Amino acid sequence: MHLETHNTLIIMKKRCLQCQSPVFGRIDKKFCSTECRVQYHNTKNKKDNRYILQVNKFLRQNRSILQQLYDDHVKKISQSQLLKLGFKPEYCTNIYQTKNQKKYYFTYDFGILPLSSDYYAVVKRKEYLR
Repeated sequence: MHLETHNTLIIMKKRCLQCQSPVFGRIDKKFCSTECRVQYHNTKNKKDNRYILQVNKFLRQNRSILQQLYDDHVKKISQSQLLKLGFKPEYCTNIYQTKNQKKYYFTYDFGILPLSSDYYAVVKRKEYLR
């Protein structure tokens, strides 16, 4: 903030947080334009956004792989085959546990159920599980 004095009148000039241009308008205004406001927040959130975009990419990829397998009527697949397709088992949207303690790992509406140490069943979520 820059102060200027004119006789006994003090004028405070606020500067844009992004480009340092003078800011006019409301007393709590921080940016000179919408463009500066958007650019400031995009820059500030870039690191978080990059991580979120990467996780969403993996989730979409996992769902796409499972959907393709399901649509191709693949009911059982080995872990090595799943990994070769690019599936990342550490990325899922939720885990559903049955009364029998079986755990389904879902990526949105498609999922896997471990059958043994190396095989999975490919499933689609039923409405009653939601």
